[in-house]
Amino acid sequence: MDSRDTLSSDHLPDVQEWSDSRGIDIEKVGVSEIRIPLQLREKGGGIQRSVGEVALSVALPGKWKGTHMSRFTQLLNTFTQNPDHTFASGEMVALASMMLEKLGAQRAFVEVSVDFFMNVEAPETGLVGVAPYVGLIEVEVVREDEGDCHTRVFTGVEVQGQTCCPCSREISDFDPKTGKGRGAHSQHGDVHILVEAKAGEMIWFEDLIEIAISSLSAPSYPILKRIDERAATIQAYDNPCFVEDVVRNAALQLRSFPGISWFEVEVLNHEVIHFHKAFARIQEDVT
Repeated sequence: MDSRDTLSSDHLPDVQEWSDSRGIDIEKVGVSEIRIPLQLREKGGGIQRSVGEVALSVALPGKWKGTHMSRFTQLLNTFTQNPDHTFASGEMVALASMMLEKLGAQRAFVEVSVDFFMNVEAPETGLVGVAPYVGLIEVEVVREDEGDCHTRVFTGVEVQGQTCCPCSREISDFDPKTGKGRGAHSQHGDVHILVEAKAGEMIWFEDLIEIAISSLSAPSYPILKRIDERAATIQAYDNPCFVEDVVRNAALQLRSFPGISWFEVEVLNHEVIHFHKAFARIQEDVT
């Protein structure tokens, strides 16, 4: 038998713990694109089963060569093996705190992107379909020199809807006798919202999704009959929005939203008559 077959991990070299002479700190190092099953708490009290993509990382001082990658997935497994686990911010803070201990780090990060679904009614027929959105939860835990930990929790969503170009509508032809027009292009607008919660506050995906939808010209829908399509496109036509309008609409709502201390909004329009895309972004501290 080869002697290597009888070696235990205690006798194998641990290269990650070797020193590094370059002395360059790394802000984040870890593992990403880990797809896991998970459960989410809904605002109405229900539980939604979904699939999430996880990234786990820590800050690495310049004196060390590497971090222990296997420990990230080992710790994550302690959550996924529990059939009752939910990936809310509290569980993610606990996971990040465990990462600090097991990896001997000063800063730990957990980032989760998850498919999140809501029932949406068509505007006229009331037909109900399932609309897909993306929910985001990010946690950072920092160990202070005194031994205490400082925690930051971010919650976000990615929402798609309609934007009708105000400039295009203004220069399009319209026949007041028939009520029909020519022109006025619309496009998909993607709204990305990320907010930092105040200590002890819970931010729900549903609330951020509603802010995003109401900031657009009109929603997108999972099911539309002809009468619904007419209503949806007329709503967008009657509420034209540049990316500048959408990002400002969202910012106004987030300024007065309870429980947050900071927000970022970014809007991306997938233009239909141009080869480029249009975007706008706002970041603000909320006082």
